[in-house]
Amino acid sequence: RMILYGHMNIPVKTTILLSPVFHAKLKSAAQHSGKPMGQLIEEQLAPVVERLATQRHQAIYGDLLSLSGVITTDWSDASQSIDAVVYGKGDDAG
Repeated sequence: RMILYGHMNIPVKTTILLSPVFHAKLKSAAQHSGKPMGQLIEEQLAPVVERLATQRHQAIYGDLLSLSGVITTDWSDASQSIDAVVYGKGDDAG
């Protein structure tokens, strides 16, 4: 089973450096599972990569999320409210 990223299901050839001992263990695990090493690596690391991406997004957007609920007034049509303040039009003109 290949994990899909976007709409493409085309594997990307890459080079990674592994210790000889780890490589032998990985090769053995892949043979016993009947899966290619790349597929085994991807299946096992996908949850880790997703968790790291989520943590990164939370760090980036956490401050923005903390602003949730700051505005308590309900403006159903902000453009009319802005017109009332800027141009003195509408019921809110005072």
